[in-house]
Amino acid sequence: MKQRTITALGILVVYAVLIGLSIYVPQKWGGRYFYDALVLTMMVLAGIEMSKVVADKFGKPILPLVLINIAFGYALFVIVNNTDFLAGVTDKGGVTAFFGQTFLLFLICVVYNIVPKRKKKKRQSPDAKNEPVVAVLDAQAAVTAESGVRESSHDPIKESVQECGGETVQPVQDGMQESLETQKVVSAQEEIAALQKASLGQEADEKKPDVVDIRNIFTTLFVVIYPVSMMVYLLAIGYLDELRVTAILLTFLVSSFTDTFAYLVGRTLKGRKLAPVLSPKKTVSGALGGLFGGVVAAMVVYGFAKFGWLHTRLFEGTTTTNIAYFLTIGVAGSVLNQFGDIMASYIKRVCGKKDYGTFMPGHGGVLDRIDGMMIVAIFVYAFCFGVANVVVPTLGG
Repeated sequence: MKQRTITALGILVVYAVLIGLSIYVPQKWGGRYFYDALVLTMMVLAGIEMSKVVADKFGKPILPLVLINIAFGYALFVIVNNTDFLAGVTDKGGVTAFFGQTFLLFLICVVYNIVPKRKKKKRQSPDAKNEPVVAVLDAQAAVTAESGVRESSHDPIKESVQECGGETVQPVQDGMQESLETQKVVSAQEEIAALQKASLGQEADEKKPDVVDIRNIFTTLFVVIYPVSMMVYLLAIGYLDELRVTAILLTFLVSSFTDTFAYLVGRTLKGRKLAPVLSPKKTVSGALGGLFGGVVAAMVVYGFAKFGWLHTRLFEGTTTTNIAYFLTIGVAGSVLNQFGDIMASYIKRVCGKKDYGTFMPGHGGVLDRIDGMMIVAIFVYAFCFGVANVVVPTLGG
């Protein structure tokens, strides 16, 4: 418990410092990029953690492509969002650009795995390369020589038997001698056949391409989508113009309050399990406590926006409308946060893992902390974008 609390405080400090810098450092001095750095760090760590989790069970993802996807995706996201060809629209196309290059990277991944790749040949001297052939020729020569010696040589046993007049013993000795000679010839012929087979097998191995495992393609695609591409919405809420700070605080506070209240209430009241197979420690009381925590967080942000603290602002509309908006985000965000947590727990159980990592003592990995936040970010982004670009213009018209 103590370790978990210390880690939670450390996480809070990191969030507060980087988000605070992104709010108060002027944009012309790159203030926005402090928040971007936070999200990109979480993206990279989450992608690495998920790659390790799914590798043993389903096949190893191509981690370099996952990291390239993050780097190129972010670059394209920033370039598109900083252009003016869609000026006046809250979303300038960064999310679409990120997903577009993700699809392109996936095609590259498919081609990379499908194209046959020959094994690297070790450089061999001509003598070493021809060793199997030389061995076959030597064995054949040995058999030929053995046959010639057998035909031309005298058998001392047979001659001694003849001298002694041993007519009865002679046929037996002749049969034994012939049997031994036959075994030698057969053994030599088998050795020749084995050497020939080895020589042919070596040539076949040199021409045979590596076996393509399609599991690498699908695990790479899975990691690129979940969690990497889903986290682009954590970036996108930082580009929502006037609602930028409000959206960031709603996402981080609703998720954090939901997790904290769910943990404290569930630990105190316990009771019926929420999802005993997927997440044995989660309880119904904890889920209700998390729901309450999400609403509290949303109303805290509403209070900030009401007074303009931390550069937050309300949605366009009346006080009643804004309260309804923030309550909706609090309730829906809390439910989605817990759904994301359970979904991540399901993936861990399928892969036979307890946590996604050990980066955060007492909490697991980075992905263990942001599994619900990713889903909340998608909802907050969609809600803010919809209100700013659909609801307000429609009602205003």
